[in-house]
Amino acid sequence: MNTVKYMLLLRLYARDNDYNGIQVVPSTEYLHIVNDGGRNYTVCLLERKCVCGRFQIDELPCPHAWAVLKSKFLMPEEYCSSYYKSSAIVMTYDVPVYPLPDKNDWNIPEHVAEMLYYHPNGKDLLEGQRRSTTKI
Repeated sequence: MNTVKYMLLLRLYARDNDYNGIQVVPSTEYLHIVNDGGRNYTVCLLERKCVCGRFQIDELPCPHAWAVLKSKFLMPEEYCSSYYKSSAIVMTYDVPVYPLPDKNDWNIPEHVAEMLYYHPNGKDLLEGQRRSTTKI
């Protein structure tokens, strides 16, 4: 097949696979080129990666991966991290959390209450500045 016919077929395929202005062109079974407003993004479904970075960072399909999944009639839920599934969210609240009592009711040992705590960044103070201390 010559180059002109191949380019024509790619344009026809891209036109027919236009998802909200995003065009999807498959390279292999798992690798796709996504044209979003003139910018090209490469999406790999096997590794769950997109060059925009959102797919691998959020562990949720980015708009480019979503367009690929729609074009292949795949379920997007299968490409989401298990942290976003309802069973994981329910397990988050499975452990009871008890609120702290009022600060006046705390039972703090004397040797701990007498300790002074300094600023955590540990930077040296400039001359004339006071070091703030906090007692528990």
